Amino acid sequence: MEEYMVYSNGKLLGLAYVQDNRTFEMKHTPNRWISYVINEWGGAFIWLSIFVLMLVISVRFIKRKILFPLKEFRKATDSVSKQNFNFNVPHTPVKEINQLSEAIVIMQETLKASLDKQNEMEKERKIFISSIIHDLRTPLFSIRGCLEGIKKGVANTPEKINKYVDISYKKANILNELINDLHTFTTVNYIEPTPKFKEINIINTVDITIKGFYPAAVTKEISLQSNYNDEEVIIIIGDQYLLSRALENILGNAIRYTPNKGEVRVAVTTLNREYCKIIIKDTGIGISPSEIPHIFTPLYRGEKSRNRKTGGNGLGLSIAKQIIDQHRGVIKVYSNDGEGTTFEIVLPIETTS
Repeated sequence: MEEYMVYSNGKLLGLAYVQDNRTFEMKHTPNRWISYVINEWGGAFIWLSIFVLMLVISVRFIKRKILFPLKEFRKATDSVSKQNFNFNVPHTPVKEINQLSEAIVIMQETLKASLDKQNEMEKERKIFISSIIHDLRTPLFSIRGCLEGIKKGVANTPEKINKYVDISYKKANILNELINDLHTFTTVNYIEPTPKFKEINIINTVDITIKGFYPAAVTKEISLQSNYNDEEVIIIIGDQYLLSRALENILGNAIRYTPNKGEVRVAVTTLNREYCKIIIKDTGIGISPSEIPHIFTPLYRGEKSRNRKTGGNGLGLSIAKQIIDQHRGVIKVYSNDGEGTTFEIVLPIETTS
């Protein structure tokens, strides 16, 4: 029933109540049925269709952009556990999953680099051990042979005995030098102690090192010259023992591989009072360009320096570089076959203040 207000000339006359008592007769025709369904339920069907469509899209998105990446992440973790780092990670529009992908990529690169470095170190360790065994065995074999010759009476004259003793003494010195280098190498590379940094006068350190090689230079008639003012003071922060050891290794090589009556020069200069440069130049046998990239590798010895008469165990330059690196310095080498070799060491000049 519907209520209507009745007016006449703008005056309310009363209320009229109207009730529709007609009956609706549905004719069962297809078009009218469809129209009825559309009119009565069309909106619900539209909303239901939109809901189903959105649900399908959401499920597909979640499956492809979230569940699939999570499955790939699980495969990635399985690969990492097997030390296999050749895998790909997915990228999705989901910010958090992308951040996780980026983190896994960084982890992948870091772990792969770490594993490669570990394998390389293990390979170098095996080569290192085998080379050290060979270097130790050679002088020991000579010493043992000399002692057996003396014991069995092969050296039956004072001259032969003195010769055998002299050979044993020289080989023992080679052993001692090798053991000292091994101790320094393992200390610098593996034990990693904190260097005893303090203010030192690098001129004084270089001068003392040079004077220690005067006897060896005189024996080979080598001109050992210094180009600096020994009264000058250049203060750096460093470990005097380690720096002396680095200089000894380089200067020792210079004298060892310089022929008799050759020349070795040592100079010290400053660069803008911020750095000091130590130059060690010789007129020795030189180093071929192909060998220069490898000379700082532990136990590396070029073909010429493999001659046991010249000595050398392949650790000296490696130790020198490690020490210079610890002092935040740079070491460079310039050389050619038969044209001598020049080493340049650049160290920062600092003060404790």
